[in-house]
Amino acid sequence: MQQKNVPLTTADTQLLQQLDTLDPQAVNSHENTYRKMICSGYLIRMELTTDQLLRYLFDDGQAVVVCPLLPPQLVQEESSQSLIAEGLSYQPVVLEIITHSHKPDLLVEARYNNYPAQLQHQTILTANLSRLRKETGLVALVFAVVLCALLITGYTGSFNTSVILMGWAPPLAIAGIGLIMMMKKYRSSLKKAIHQTTVSGIVTEKFSNGKLSWYRIGELLFESNDSTLAVPGQPLQVVFTTNSCSSQEAVFHATKDSSRF
Repeated sequence: MQQKNVPLTTADTQLLQQLDTLDPQAVNSHENTYRKMICSGYLIRMELTTDQLLRYLFDDGQAVVVCPLLPPQLVQEESSQSLIAEGLSYQPVVLEIITHSHKPDLLVEARYNNYPAQLQHQTILTANLSRLRKETGLVALVFAVVLCALLITGYTGSFNTSVILMGWAPPLAIAGIGLIMMMKKYRSSLKKAIHQTTVSGIVTEKFSNGKLSWYRIGELLFESNDSTLAVPGQPLQVVFTTNSCSSQEAVFHATKDSSRF
């Protein structure tokens, strides 16, 4: 196993503040020395210790013991129900750890190199919004045609002031005003579109405390009330849907087809 010390990132500092383990001004304090370490190597297995910590055993005999951060609370709360941990064995892994001399090491991220996550972002337009986009494009086309005709007429030198005022100005103005109104309406309606993010991949780790379960896909952990979705080594897909009110819903899809992951 190889170890490398790296500086704390802004995200790491925000995480520590969120966990209430670090005063906002204590990042560089000698009394609160937090360090970040990257551990990489060939993992033999991951197991749970008697005090609910994770132990990663590597092929060279070295071990890393860390506290898992489980969303949304991020830290494992004390409970009468023991945590159950499962993970892939015999895999190359990279662990990002925040260490402190007087606190358990925190596992920020665990990446199994052979099983990255696949992310796909999509904006789903409603039927009205799709129709509005087509109408906006049509008005823009009319405006462009009228403008081009006016420019061609001006280039050939065959127009005068009366031609502009009576022949081209009215349709050009109508098309321009219509285009502006349609674009404003489209932009306003676009805010109501549904945004969808899909995360797909192989489950590399699974944690459960009897009430909630957490599935790791890539370096991400997802919380679910269902403990039967998948086990390490099986494919899983999570679809996040965000509406115009910024409320988010997650839907899990278990599948036996792992070829596309």
